[in-house]
Amino acid sequence: MSNRRFRFWLLRLIPSIKYGRILTGVVIFAILYPSLSLGNYGAAAEAVRTPSLFFSLIIAYIVPVFSYTSERMQAYFDELKTQIEVAPKVLQRMEQKIRSNNLMGMMLPILIGTIFGIAHISLIRGSLATQMVEAVTSLVGFASTVGTVLVWVVMTVVISAMIQQLSVFSQLGRKCVKVNLLNTRALLPFGRVSIIASLTIIGSLALFPLLNPNGGLELVQLLPAVLGTSIPLIATMLLPVWPIHQRIRDAKSQELSKIDAKILGIQQSAGVEDLSEAHLAKLSPLFDYRQEINQVSTWPYDGGVISRFGFYMIIPPLTWVGAALIENLVDGFL
Repeated sequence: MSNRRFRFWLLRLIPSIKYGRILTGVVIFAILYPSLSLGNYGAAAEAVRTPSLFFSLIIAYIVPVFSYTSERMQAYFDELKTQIEVAPKVLQRMEQKIRSNNLMGMMLPILIGTIFGIAHISLIRGSLATQMVEAVTSLVGFASTVGTVLVWVVMTVVISAMIQQLSVFSQLGRKCVKVNLLNTRALLPFGRVSIIASLTIIGSLALFPLLNPNGGLELVQLLPAVLGTSIPLIATMLLPVWPIHQRIRDAKSQELSKIDAKILGIQQSAGVEDLSEAHLAKLSPLFDYRQEINQVSTWPYDGGVISRFGFYMIIPPLTWVGAALIENLVDGFL
């Protein structure tokens, strides 16, 4: 198979102009919402409706945000370049994986997304045969099928691309980046890339209350979608940071062992009963250095990033609770 690589095709939807991402999101929504709303009007649509608002918004959201996330990943990779110890060709291949994939990498996520989308809508309809019949006999069935498959395809393409990008940072953390315990701030791009990739998925979770425009989400509608995003969310959080966390932890443990060995050597040379001023003078900087190393965090995060991430993490649950409260209020007035 050819080793030729192609730029992520979703990124090609973003024009290279000012506010290009916003423009793309608006155009996507303007095209999808009226198209997927076919059949949602009239007496026949009172019982069953297509969640066209959810389909349109999640795609209009994820495509521009994926573009921004990819741009930030490239910037974080550039920040780490000065600390990377690999051959230039290896570095070039890593950089290519952040912005492109091969033909198999392009086609496989589309195929997987299509299969999952058809499986999801068939689960909702009760069977594949029922789903196929509704898809060809009613506008609602057709729009729901197209919308469900389209969301699964786009989300699968985005998530698979981010996993590929994050695997580069995982490789860097595992064996390519220098670890200096006195300058762990240089490793913060690992934590930042983990946070921004996770927030990309978290933002999509906030839209899930729109899945059922009539209110009252059913488990068969919600569970596959939640699992399809929650599992990758955990992967995006851990994949780029776990290897570098292990290396920092091991380096910290080794350094502390060396310090303790030096302290023990000075104590033994001085004798158990008394330590002279000369010995204390040698021990004092070792005690200070040990305290400094003890305070080194083994995770490449800073306080500000963690605080913002914690704030964003509560947004999806709040939207779900808010949707439930609004539904109850509406039911109470009707």
